[in-house]
Amino acid sequence: MNTRRAARVKAPGVITLETIDDAPPPGPGEVAVELVACGICGSNLHHLNRPELVGADRRDSPGAMGHEMVGRVVAVGPDVSTHEVGDPVVLEPQLAASCGTCDGCATGQAWFCTEPRPLPVWGFADRMVVRAPGAWPLPRDLDPLVATLVEPVAVSVHALRITATAMSRNDDLTGVKVVVLGAGAMGLLTVAAARHLGCDVVVSVARHEHQARLAARLGAHRVLRDGAPDLDSTLAELTPDLVVECVGGSADTFERALRITGPGGEISVMGLFDEPQPVHSRAVFKRQLRVVFPVVYGTMRGRHDFDIAIELLRDAEQPFGELLTDRFALEDIEAAFSAAGSKSGGVIRVVVGRTEQDLLGR
Repeated sequence: MNTRRAARVKAPGVITLETIDDAPPPGPGEVAVELVACGICGSNLHHLNRPELVGADRRDSPGAMGHEMVGRVVAVGPDVSTHEVGDPVVLEPQLAASCGTCDGCATGQAWFCTEPRPLPVWGFADRMVVRAPGAWPLPRDLDPLVATLVEPVAVSVHALRITATAMSRNDDLTGVKVVVLGAGAMGLLTVAAARHLGCDVVVSVARHEHQARLAARLGAHRVLRDGAPDLDSTLAELTPDLVVECVGGSADTFERALRITGPGGEISVMGLFDEPQPVHSRAVFKRQLRVVFPVVYGTMRGRHDFDIAIELLRDAEQPFGELLTDRFALEDIEAAFSAAGSKSGGVIRVVVGRTEQDLLGR
């Protein structure tokens, strides 16, 4: 039997590349995808270093990781007419491993699928078979490495669109003052997403100089530095309508968001915190704040967040390629994760290519 490579988390802090049986031929409603590249995101690092905080996802086999996936179709199931061999695709993980028929799937919210189908491998592998609706067609003029950002951009887009602020304006954020806490990859992409949705006042809070530079280039009107003694007072004076928290972990950014949001404002919490976060209701109730905890992406108001993400990434004037600061081949998966865990050395996003040729775009 033919084989393929797949990376798995074996123990806290340990990820290895294994050789396993190759993907089977696609069945009805499925396509086989040869993976080209996959990004490493913050949740992957949580999974690697503290798997007890993440647990086994309903769509994963134990230890399988990688959901910022780009590839090309290499085979289609007998009844699939939506794809052809050679099509470039980005994989939408929830659709790729959902049942496609339950109420969650039928309403465009596949995260809430009641009968998910766990996949044996994810993006840090050579090949995989998925449901055809989960293989999202890509424009052929979109750089496949930049396309690894479709999934995280969709997360940022969803974090904005799920708010009451965006709902009441039909996704038009014109005139809305947005503060983005954190300028890692997700914070930077949220800046770009806010601008794409029309926001004309975006403030980014960045810790490192390279993050601050990119935040400005991606459209932030003002970039403040984390650690400045007057940061909270400066942010509060802005009276932001919407604060997007993009840090999580052990940071104090949820508490900061509660302190700085303007009256009647809203907080969208993207970061995954390691510990429960306190809410001092007496200190915030007079401002009548709303807090939403967005979950990945889906279809809202007739559009899937992936559609908007692809539209955003096709903006040739935006320096999205500069977010992909480090590139590794699949056989160097351990070094890739080591680099991704470094936040101060200029690393923003690490992308893992199936081969060296894929990383070079050949």
